[in-house]
Amino acid sequence: MIKQTKESTLRIDVSHKYGEARHVASGSLYGVVEEYPSDEQIRLLRPVNIGNSPEAGHQQPLGAAIPTARRIAPVGGKVQIRLAEWFTGWYDYAGLEDWFSKLETITERVRKSGIDNVDGYEIWNEPDGTWKGLYVVPVNDEDSYYVTFRVQAPENGTYKTTIRYANGNQSHAALNLQVNGEECGILSFPPTGGWYHNGACGDLDFSVRLRQGENKVKVSRASVENLEIDYLNVSGASPERYEADSAIRGNTYSATSGYASSAVSGHLTFNEFFSVSQKKLRELDPSARTIGPSSYVYTRPAMKSFLEYQKEHGTLPDIICWHQLADEDITKILEDYRELEKELEIGPLPISINEYSGGGWFEEEGCPGVCAPLIAKFERFQVDSACQSFWNGVQGTLSSTLTPDYEPNGGFWFYKWYADMDGEMVEVLPEKPHNPRFLDGFACLNQQQKSLRILFGGEGDENVTIRVDNLPDYFGENVRVKLEHTPFQDRFTKVSGPEMVWEKTYPVIHGTMEITVTDRYQCDGYQLSVTQEKTGGSNG
Repeated sequence: MIKQTKESTLRIDVSHKYGEARHVASGSLYGVVEEYPSDEQIRLLRPVNIGNSPEAGHQQPLGAAIPTARRIAPVGGKVQIRLAEWFTGWYDYAGLEDWFSKLETITERVRKSGIDNVDGYEIWNEPDGTWKGLYVVPVNDEDSYYVTFRVQAPENGTYKTTIRYANGNQSHAALNLQVNGEECGILSFPPTGGWYHNGACGDLDFSVRLRQGENKVKVSRASVENLEIDYLNVSGASPERYEADSAIRGNTYSATSGYASSAVSGHLTFNEFFSVSQKKLRELDPSARTIGPSSYVYTRPAMKSFLEYQKEHGTLPDIICWHQLADEDITKILEDYRELEKELEIGPLPISINEYSGGGWFEEEGCPGVCAPLIAKFERFQVDSACQSFWNGVQGTLSSTLTPDYEPNGGFWFYKWYADMDGEMVEVLPEKPHNPRFLDGFACLNQQQKSLRILFGGEGDENVTIRVDNLPDYFGENVRVKLEHTPFQDRFTKVSGPEMVWEKTYPVIHGTMEITVTDRYQCDGYQLSVTQEKTGGSNG
């Protein structure tokens, strides 16, 4: 491994407390299954949450929720039931009738099982990539294009009509409207703040005069600005929804989006699907907690659209959820989400980041130097739960903290340190709070034991100065400090346990002390234990 250079700092303010240690980021996706890992390994890491499927043998060979829930109950762990994993593929959804039958099956099984440690039902997984919506895009910025919907009207009359669209331009876009060959004016589409790829879509309402039977409602380019078109809704028609991707089109192509609808998605956008699924779960189990939207990546337009729709329809999730998998600025995201809640006058809702890892995925899953800065931020923002990802393909390895042979690697011991934290979490201030990979840490004060534990890791300098402020008077004028590290070469390398680096006595001056750590490795995890100096202590 390559050492870093220079020197970084980390500050701990013991006077600023977050609350009791809950080990919020100790969970994992498929980290526990029917027979793996061992009960002792579960006991040592005490995962707060495990993500599992309703039934094994569909998306994953192992990891049914009910037997897993029984395995983690003794350590206080809960399961999140990932409902989409009823299906093979990513995902082979088969319509609402089949879906509702599956919801009925799992809620009934949970009821009969008697388990009481279900954290919630995750209605879908990564809809931004797995929901089978389609929309229509102009071929280029110059050619004319058109979309003609064949609308079936039950009788002559005026019908309320809605086009679902995205306009990522800075100005309004325009379409000519024709009904049965007659010009009906120009429709003007306000900007939506982005395109379908980031969920920035909106609705334009207008009225059309239709005759009984089939009608051709045509929209065509009327301005240089492009539009992305999802569907046409005609209230009172039969059917009411007409997908742009299956309409008569010219100079357009179809593109996929988890934020659109299509025939394959049952003519439902994900927002609509979540809402009807939430209502069905409430009907089947009034006590059930729902989790969503569980998107692969957080984008403000998509989250805002989701929250607005669910608020309007009374189907907000009990736990808000998204994933952290590409080295996003999670600090900025968490701040933005809480501001969005205030703007929409909802919540605050519990947050679950039920898949997290470094952007290196396979290589970085379970790596203490990558996980430490993420855990620090989840603790700092007091998320409700966070689960490591599942990239390695081997279930029951506690998200790669065990080797494929179920032996502890360096990540296992870092998470054991985390599990052993007992007391109150206190503030840790990193140099670069918006960098998800840079040196960061989290700390816990145990007033009964008169001890402070600091876990840290991440990219940065090989030498670190850790400044502790407002240390309680009961620690005295000198404290004993022990530094340990858990080496991490890769997830395949077995590590028998943490290694002692040194143990020294440090002076405390007006509640402040500074600790120097040298020759630090970016992949390894580190723990500092601060306790009262025993009589006869030395600078050993």
